Amino acid sequence: MHIAIDIRNLARARSGIARAIENACLALVDDNHRLSLFCSGKLHPDFSALKELSNATIYESDCVTPVQRVVWGSRDLPKYVTTIQPDVFWAPAHRLSSRLAHNVPCALTVHDSVWRQAPGTMRLHRLAAEYALSARAIAAAHVVMTVSRNSAAELKKLQPRSRNKTLIVPNITHRTAAGPTSETILEGPDDLPSDYCLFVGTLEPRKNLGRLIDAFMAVPPNIRGSLSLVIAGGDGWKSKSVKDRIARHSEYVKWVGRVSEAELSQLYSKCRFVVMPSLYEGFGYPAIEAEARGKLVVISKDTSLDEVSSSTAIKVDPLETASITGGLVAALSAKPSPRDVEIRTESASRFGSETVLPLLIGAFDMAIERFHEGKSTKSL
Repeated sequence: MHIAIDIRNLARARSGIARAIENACLALVDDNHRLSLFCSGKLHPDFSALKELSNATIYESDCVTPVQRVVWGSRDLPKYVTTIQPDVFWAPAHRLSSRLAHNVPCALTVHDSVWRQAPGTMRLHRLAAEYALSARAIAAAHVVMTVSRNSAAELKKLQPRSRNKTLIVPNITHRTAAGPTSETILEGPDDLPSDYCLFVGTLEPRKNLGRLIDAFMAVPPNIRGSLSLVIAGGDGWKSKSVKDRIARHSEYVKWVGRVSEAELSQLYSKCRFVVMPSLYEGFGYPAIEAEARGKLVVISKDTSLDEVSSSTAIKVDPLETASITGGLVAALSAKPSPRDVEIRTESASRFGSETVLPLLIGAFDMAIERFHEGKSTKSL
């Protein structure tokens, strides 16, 4: 199958959605599909491995501003894709031109509805773009994919007309996500603590880091012992208060910044457990990647994290600092068992390419079928 994909998210450093796109591209090429990848800017070095794929062609543009990217997506991208006539076009991140959907079978992925569920956690220009463009993209798509049951339920409530064309297709985890490493990568004068719990994500409001740090410091010292909190992720927005907390508690809280995939693998492998008390998530890569290594996770209840994590996960109320503290205490008190490790790794395996890729291809097939059905109906 010849699949064209909008990879505009790969013009920036690796994020959750960008990782999902990269992982899917690698899995599709492994499955012998031909890819045409369209990027609104220059491909970020984080994704340079895609340039080595023999069965993928990358088309780069030079957009810099949000306005340029919108124009590229609505005017230039439809022209480029229509010219090459792929079997299907995939828009993996909420954006799709109705002009393009008129000419080519189109599948759209909607990762979350954060713009409606938690608008205060988004930058203003991104919030405005979601309000202006998401509904149009959903209406234009021949098939809409969501990455979890939670996201699907939210989408159907917000866009009832999407109900009959919505499928649940989870993100694909990285092929080496479970591979431990014995390398010592994060070294130097500020080396990793010997005993730590781990948070992975950008410093931004939706990740709830302020409450997490307060909750961590509220764990009684006799229970916390030598445990530190390590935060891995790039600087986001509205992060000043979080960085102030990190500086205030620097003896116990360490921010290592953005890390490579190899460094992230080391962080997972050496941590005591992973904590992810997000206010909102559409999916939740860190929880899955931690459990792929058999690690215990502390997660927000009543979110998609419930869905992607195993039955061994400790669930907390992300709006209550005391609840997060209780979850940390429970994690510190938990006694590891071989059966718990087995449950976690089995749960994480649900998101490997062997399981998810057939669902993705099935969604593409459905988009192709619906596109041609529509053309046939109009010709009558």
